[in-house]
Order: sequence, then C-alpha cells, then structure tokens
Amino acid sequence: LWCLTTSVADQVVTAVDMGDLEAAEQHYQRGWRVVEEQGAERWGNICRLTLERALVLWERGELDRAEAQLTLAEVQLEGWEKPDNLSDLQVIRTKVLLSTGDLTGATAAMEQANRIQREARIGQIVGISRLRRELTEVDSWLALGDLDAAGTWAEAVVESGYIYFQEAESLHKARVRLAQGRIDEALFEVEPRLDAAREGRRVRMSMAMQATQAVALRALGRTEEALDSLGEAMVLAAPRGFVQLFLE
Repeated sequence: LWCLTTSVADQVVTAVDMGDLEAAEQHYQRGWRVVEEQGAERWGNICRLTLERALVLWERGELDRAEAQLTLAEVQLEGWEKPDNLSDLQVIRTKVLLSTGDLTGATAAMEQANRIQREARIGQIVGISRLRRELTEVDSWLALGDLDAAGTWAEAVVESGYIYFQEAESLHKARVRLAQGRIDEALFEVEPRLDAAREGRRVRMSMAMQATQAVALRALGRTEEALDSLGEAMVLAAPRGFVQLFLE
C-alpha cells in the first residue's frame, strides 16, 4: 500500500507541475479508493498522498478543504512521525495560513518545519522537502516584509543540480528582487528560465514565471508587454483551475 500511494502521490506532483489539476485530482481519487478498500484511511504510510492532495486544493484556492486535508494528515502521522512528512505538513500549512493572511500562525508553522528538519538525521529529509521548506520560508519573509532575511537568502543560495529546483530558486530570487525594487534583476532571473520551462512542459512553473514577469514589466512601465505576459499565463491557468498562483 505504501508503494502504491507513494507512486500515486508522485503522479499527483507531476500532474500539478504539468498544469493539470484535474488529472492530479483523478490520480488522488484512484489512490484513495484503494486506501478505503483497505480500511487504511488513518494509516501513517499513506499520509504523503493526503499531503499532496492538500497542495492541489491550495492551488485551487480551496483553503478550508486544504486545511481539512492537513488535519487528516496529522491524524495519519500520529505514531508514524516520518521527518520529511512532518516537515511537509507544516510547510503546506504555512502556505495555507499565508494565503489566509494569518501571519502569526504561518510563522509558528514555519518554525516547526525548521525545527523538524534541523533535528532530523542525515538522509531523513528528501531533497524536495528541503526545497519546499526553504522556498516557503522565503515566501513567509516576503509576506512579513523581512527583506533582510529574504535578501540574504537570495545572495547566498547556491544553484541546485536539478532543473526544476533551479527554476524554483530563480523564481523566488525574482520575487525577492521585485520586493527590493531591483526590477531588472528580477527579469534576469525569470526570463532565461521561461523558455526551458515551456519546452519541458512545466506549465505550473511557466505560469508562475510569467505572472512574476508581468509584475516586473509593469513596474518598468512596459504595460503592454506586462498584459501580454499575464494574459498568456491566465489563458493557461483558467481551464486548469489554478487560482492561488494569481491571488499570491
């Protein structure tokens, strides 16, 4: 069951990256039917499926339902206590709370994620969990207006070996540069990565980059180009159900 639900969770992640939230939900429902057949709704070893579904709901802007998934994940994790799953739970909760404007709650959840990863033994936290925590913390710093912390991260971050990680890091560096008023540098971070994201059919990343590009272009007074970029992103997003990306 763990192998099956882990495989399905990976398919959910891939579907989100490709910009297909409907397919992500279908993968989840397929996996969840097997979980129900096994009477395993509260088993710890299927919690990753629950966590990835929470992210899908967050992408759709269904924040109450996302929080309900996280509450279920907490029940599943009782006694399981796998550090990367525990960390992901708090990271996703941080995202949800930031989206509701609960900065105090988001800060507390982020602190828990940091503590879990800090106390974990080598090998207990997988790369994607580390990246999620790191980039969500950047989001929280920006939401709190802590440009010193965000700027320090942007200066110190070392490019990862995986293309998806590189794109995610560049996107967040661009967001930091926007907040700092360093608009040309923000464009420099996203524009070289955008074509590669498109070619790789990483639709979710393409949309996020185009939305950030639009904000930067508008700040430079290039309004027509900004609207074109935003329009392209929204054409991709509208039939796929992405909401939170644009609210953020």
